[in-house]
Amino acid sequence: MIRINLLPTKAKLKKDTTIIQLSIAGAALMVALIFCFFLNRMMQGRLDNEQVVINDLNAKLNKLKSVIEKVDEYKREKQDLESKINAIKQLNSQRTGPVRFLEEFSNVLPERAWITTFKESEKALKV
Repeated sequence: MIRINLLPTKAKLKKDTTIIQLSIAGAALMVALIFCFFLNRMMQGRLDNEQVVINDLNAKLNKLKSVIEKVDEYKREKQDLESKINAIKQLNSQRTGPVRFLEEFSNVLPERAWITTFKESEKALKV
């Protein structure tokens, strides 16, 4: 006589192992998602900190740019003043003849003297 086992033992065993495998895969997936979430939060925190540092450095850079602009402006003004001073020194050094001559003449001349004629020719004075 042939015996047939009608109890679903293999199918039930297969179903049980599939459920266990799916639950293990689900748990692994949950652990991976939680790990990714915390990793994302950690990286976002670092990114926020670095952004704060970048903003602070940009603010300092903007302040220094204004200082640099002022320094450049002062340098331009200094150069302009130096060129004016050099021009004045050059004019003073080139100032000879009548100005110095008349200054020396006024120093030598007595206070209440009257000059009727005044003629200068080649550094010679005829009074």
